[in-house]
Amino acid sequence: MRFADITGQRDLVRHLTEGVDRGRVSHAQLFTGAAGTGALPLAIAYAQYLNCTDRHDGDSCGRCPSCVQTAALAHPDVHFVFPVNKQGKKSGETILSGSFMPEWREMVAATGGYFSLQQWYDRLDLGRTLRGMISAREADEIIRSLSFKSFESEYKITIIWQPETMTEEELEHQRRNQEILGRLTAPMAGMEYEELSIGTMPAAWTRLKAPHGERRVILYCHGGGYTSGNLGYSRVLSSKLAHATGYDVLSFEYRLAPEFPYPAAVEDALRAWDHLMLLGYGARDVVLAGDSAGGNLALVLCNRLKTAGRKLPGTLILMSPWTDMTMSGQSYTERAEIDPMLTPEYIEAVRLAYAAGQNYRSSDLSPLYPLFADFTGFPPTLIQVGDHEILYSDSEQLYQAMKRANVPCRLQVSEGMWHVFQMFPIRKASVAIENIARFLLEQ
Repeated sequence: MRFADITGQRDLVRHLTEGVDRGRVSHAQLFTGAAGTGALPLAIAYAQYLNCTDRHDGDSCGRCPSCVQTAALAHPDVHFVFPVNKQGKKSGETILSGSFMPEWREMVAATGGYFSLQQWYDRLDLGRTLRGMISAREADEIIRSLSFKSFESEYKITIIWQPETMTEEELEHQRRNQEILGRLTAPMAGMEYEELSIGTMPAAWTRLKAPHGERRVILYCHGGGYTSGNLGYSRVLSSKLAHATGYDVLSFEYRLAPEFPYPAAVEDALRAWDHLMLLGYGARDVVLAGDSAGGNLALVLCNRLKTAGRKLPGTLILMSPWTDMTMSGQSYTERAEIDPMLTPEYIEAVRLAYAAGQNYRSSDLSPLYPLFADFTGFPPTLIQVGDHEILYSDSEQLYQAMKRANVPCRLQVSEGMWHVFQMFPIRKASVAIENIARFLLEQ
């Protein structure tokens, strides 16, 4: 399948091909869009372009052995994962996507990749009552297949279709796989990593092997929609922050929804804060940082400290913070089509898992509310966000609210960037991390 076979999406195709041609290919990318926009065929065409040996005119050649194999969905370095059902299989038999590759090839060939989930279920003869799923065992298979070296091509690729069909058991596997992914991708050269427990809560220090003289520390709250994320996942940004600033970084593994809904994460953040105080750090020596839901958690923690009359951290660093669980910002609709990472449906799902039955306008959930929230006394704050995010309004409105409260606040918007782009191995991520270090030096 070539880009020429896909209707429209010229700007997105140009963005993808330019990234490949410049050698800037992220290890994970999310293709999403409304029904009929062709996210699956676009992903297949992208995989074909990546491994084509004769790219030209912004497209794969369609003739080289790699292109022929990819178009037939038979390339040894391109794997597919999709929801399946054990209907018709033997009892006790392990059911993976690979068991249904003949049906998958036929479906993609017949439709060009433009088909709905229900149409796929119909092809599997599941009717209207049975449903497919991506099982927990499938997650192990993904890790196993990606751990091997590529057979023929430069890139080893797994395309996951309809990842939202993963089971609750798969959620736990996803969390474990985030641990593995973090350990594999975090830039740990020149770093020390020390795990510890704060009571029963796992935590970890990330620090430079060559110590620095300044006694300042970063308390980092990881993202993940309050439903995923762990110490391994935290390693990517904690190591980047430690390397750029020279400060020791404390990460902590707060309890996750849906098993532990609100206010469990907030309670755990307070425990991590108190741990630093017991170690003798002054509040002003602490940089409180967070991305996505972790940015929400950092703001809630800061507000809790203020309400209790306690001293606040010296600085706030917020990367793509989730500040409005009411989802009232214009970017939730205006930027939904250009956000490659998040969808409003995902935000609704994790919001429900974390805070079902709660008042989403509570300051413990949406730090922006009331809309004229009083941030008086908050520390100097740096907010970073991409302009291709549905959460863009969350950052922009937070910035305006802080400016009204005379908080020294800076909003940095990165053009063409997505949610928490700082995690990715790209130039704009490096620039953003450097800007964080520069901002801290100015304080």
